[in-house]
Amino acid sequence: MRFPLALLLVLAIASVPTFVRADTPANCTYADFLGKWTISVSAVLPSPSAPSLACDFAWSTAESWSAELRYPNAATLQGARGNWTLIYNQGIEIWTEDSIAFALAAYDEQGNSYCGKSQVGWVHGRDGAQWRCMALTKQQDAKDSPAAQMRSSARKNSAHVPADVSALNAELARKWLKDPARLSRPYRTNAAYLAAVNKAAKGQFTVRAYPEFEGLTIGELERMRGVPAAEAANPLEMFAPVEAKAPRRAAHPRLRKEAIPASFDWRNVSGVNYVSPVRSQGSCGSCYAFASAGMLEARIRVRSQNRLQPVLSTQDVVSCSLYSQGCEGGFPYLVAGKYGRDYGLLEEGCAPYKGSDSVPCDPHPLPSPTCNPQRWRTAEYYYIGGYYGQSTPQLMQEEIMANGPIAVSFEVYPEFHSYSGGVYSHQFALESGLASDEYNPFELTNHVVVIVGWGVTDDAAQTPFWTVRNSWGPAWGEQGYFRILRSLDKSPVGGECAIESLTVSAIPILH
Repeated sequence: MRFPLALLLVLAIASVPTFVRADTPANCTYADFLGKWTISVSAVLPSPSAPSLACDFAWSTAESWSAELRYPNAATLQGARGNWTLIYNQGIEIWTEDSIAFALAAYDEQGNSYCGKSQVGWVHGRDGAQWRCMALTKQQDAKDSPAAQMRSSARKNSAHVPADVSALNAELARKWLKDPARLSRPYRTNAAYLAAVNKAAKGQFTVRAYPEFEGLTIGELERMRGVPAAEAANPLEMFAPVEAKAPRRAAHPRLRKEAIPASFDWRNVSGVNYVSPVRSQGSCGSCYAFASAGMLEARIRVRSQNRLQPVLSTQDVVSCSLYSQGCEGGFPYLVAGKYGRDYGLLEEGCAPYKGSDSVPCDPHPLPSPTCNPQRWRTAEYYYIGGYYGQSTPQLMQEEIMANGPIAVSFEVYPEFHSYSGGVYSHQFALESGLASDEYNPFELTNHVVVIVGWGVTDDAAQTPFWTVRNSWGPAWGEQGYFRILRSLDKSPVGGECAIESLTVSAIPILH
């Protein structure tokens, strides 16, 4: 379902489309958001009883608030102290003792970012009441202000982004991004390319042809893999390196490194499986919804000792959530997290998956033998490490052991689509000059999946890996799962294919 555009009247930016659904073409950095902001807010609105409150009407500014975002994650909102986090490269969320405010950055029809302004967003109380529409605009920073200095430092630090990745992104955007002929072209397996990948990988992992992908268009396959490269910056460009000790929220006590086992898997903890079955998203770009649902499903099982085993509706998210873009992408932080807290997720029997965002939203399905309309809510949610940019492999392991599987994002490269087993690493393709499949050129994309555990291979190489659940069906990979190289120490670049850089936890409330 497509929702109407929210009018950003309070900022009078007629050229900026303002629907608040992520992932959008906006591309802003950590440093862009530092500093002081003016917030135009509406009068208090009726609290929404169902997804979602769309601020798409001609509301007027009832009050003008102030906010300040400081290094590394401290914030004030209307004088109240709190914390903030960047949401990938898209926007921000601010938390205080009393309020939660969320908005995404503005952009125009050509995809140009306006990082000093926002789309229409929302602010409401921590108790879910006192909803208001809002929009932000940045105040001019003095040249010697901490925010201005941070932006200058971020520009200098941008040199650490690998030139070949930036060049490839630019080339892909220029040649392929919106070429109708390319997007409509049928996919055909390139056997020579797969053979070259298998040779380069030297047995660490393998790829194979998937007949079920034959005949789908390039565009359909790309939707399975997330957001086009030109619409999502490389994770290395997201934020200036931040060394901070105090996370926004601590969900569990820290463990000593030696207390973390060499292997762990929620599919087999003392012989018990706490992970729900693998599903297929089809050609809809709803991986973020499946990862959000998969994480929450597993965590409900963990918290209830398998007494409760709901399968959550990804179609409800695709059709109803204003915090995402249906089949065009989204983020678990805003779905398992914010959507789960503000509205909750239905069960699959109430809204079966259709794989299309043209399915109308039905926020209040009637009870039936297959539908329990009580929504599953989220108690709290956070980026692992406290806010975006602070994740480490050890923090990920601690979170997985304490609360269950986690949702993560990573960069998908052409050969990953044909993965069939082993410990995946893109480094083999890079070293062998196989960075792209010219026969079937795919864009670098972000894909969202669920890490259920980790381990080390039992061969002489002793390769460390994450065990990850995909949403491409049980016939893909290792019965719907894959293994990917795991960092042994804190990685400054977010791990293999950035899989350790964008990690999310959400804590479900049991019925």
